[in-house]
Amino acid sequence: MTLPHGAMPSPADPLMLRAWRDKEEERDFVRAWLGLQDIPERSLSAAALFHHATSADLSRASWFFSRLAETQVYPQPHALRADDPLAQVVEGLLWAFLQSGKLVLDSLAREINLVYWHLDDEDQFYDPVRQARWASFYMVRQKLLTSGPFRDDPVSKVLERETIAETPEPAYRVLSHLTNVSVVVPMMIGPILAGDESQSGPLPLSRCRIMLPDDSRLETLTYDQGFEANEVGRMILLWLDRFLDEVYAALSISLKRMR
Repeated sequence: MTLPHGAMPSPADPLMLRAWRDKEEERDFVRAWLGLQDIPERSLSAAALFHHATSADLSRASWFFSRLAETQVYPQPHALRADDPLAQVVEGLLWAFLQSGKLVLDSLAREINLVYWHLDDEDQFYDPVRQARWASFYMVRQKLLTSGPFRDDPVSKVLERETIAETPEPAYRVLSHLTNVSVVVPMMIGPILAGDESQSGPLPLSRCRIMLPDDSRLETLTYDQGFEANEVGRMILLWLDRFLDEVYAALSISLKRMR
């Protein structure tokens, strides 16, 4: 399995509804939208815009992770100082990667919200034009999972299994944890350990182990749980790619109910 591509998204027309990732589940989802009859033009434009945003956010996350992996460093047995220029570069790329990963979920939530805004007769979901900024992943998930008519829909089951069950997907737990940590602690990165002890001189970060904090609530940060930036980043990207496929497959079923 390969990581999603690491190129920054091109300035393609965001109002063209297409399968930007060219995956089977995504193509079926786009065909389901385009196959609807008498759908308002503003809804198709919103579907195209939100779908482009989801793909663009995933591309940004992958791009920031690639830049992080390529950054040359000297391994450090202790955490870097916050005023170290290298620490600021690494910290900035890591923060941008995590925030982009979170944005993937929020953009996907707007796609889910748009479908269910059309299906819902009780006005539980957000108007896709006037209230789009309120349609976060957390809020849309909550509306689906507490809604009687949609509680057992395929997309609700995917969201519950992957992100809210007793044992949710590890990548989601780690993404949520580190995203929260990144806005609390002054600096996330801990020791940068060489993967190859015999190597001298600078190394790309992909050949090092960048330790991340266990718990932001501790006055003195610890790095004992094994949160390592390279491993965590790959896990998050692969999960996001798979999660999008599963959600799009489920949404295709929901869209067919609108015919």
